[in-house]
Amino acid sequence: MTPFESYGHDEGPSAGPVTSEAARTLLVGGVASDEFAVEEISAQNFVRSQLDGRFGHIILGRDVSVLNTAAQRLVIHNCAAHLVPGGTLVLALPADALSAHLGVTGFTPVVGGGEGSVWRRADRRTVHDVVADARRRLERVSALELRALLDRGRATVVDIRIPEDRARHGVINPSVSVPRTVLEWRVDPASGYSNPVFDSFDQRLVVVCNEGYSSSLAAATLVDLGFGRATDLIGGMVSWLDAGLAVVPSPLDEETYLGPPER
Repeated sequence: MTPFESYGHDEGPSAGPVTSEAARTLLVGGVASDEFAVEEISAQNFVRSQLDGRFGHIILGRDVSVLNTAAQRLVIHNCAAHLVPGGTLVLALPADALSAHLGVTGFTPVVGGGEGSVWRRADRRTVHDVVADARRRLERVSALELRALLDRGRATVVDIRIPEDRARHGVINPSVSVPRTVLEWRVDPASGYSNPVFDSFDQRLVVVCNEGYSSSLAAATLVDLGFGRATDLIGGMVSWLDAGLAVVPSPLDEETYLGPPER
């Protein structure tokens, strides 16, 4: 029996080749059943999780209903991010509080409208798919793994956050500030505006943003430019701070490198 048959219907991902991701089922904030094999995570832990791979089906259990409105919105966003195109979402809880979040995140109802309802993620390619494709090319690191790399001098942190966020939350020490808008020019030596800190295509560059989404796209771009060991920090600065790791104040006189002087 599939998770969907147990709710009285057999809706699943849209027609197409069956992949290992499409066959995976994730249960969020509920009690697993012996009727079908699922991977499990608590509702609270799923709010900001960035799990390996994606799923064909996600079931939201009743524990999601105890989260506040902001956390529920993040859960729905994370469902869209972790579902394959056309993947299905089952609500094993009242849907009233989640309906608005589902609508703005691109889900459409397939069966029912309340508890036990099934929703489908957009079949078209979305920003979530762009991020997922980027991450398949990266060996992403956790906050603790990055700290260990830095302690051994094995990584260069590339902080692409805006100055306001760096000032508000502090910075990883050591790190190099490179605004996302000029990242490719500051890193690629062929641009004529590169920062000399990037002196080898063999460098282990770890891109850091606020929550680990734009950093994945940025790191994949660096791979395209020849920095084959580039990657990013899972969960961004949020995960670094949640792990209790140290930061230092962003220098008030910090200046963005502007490239070589005019001659």
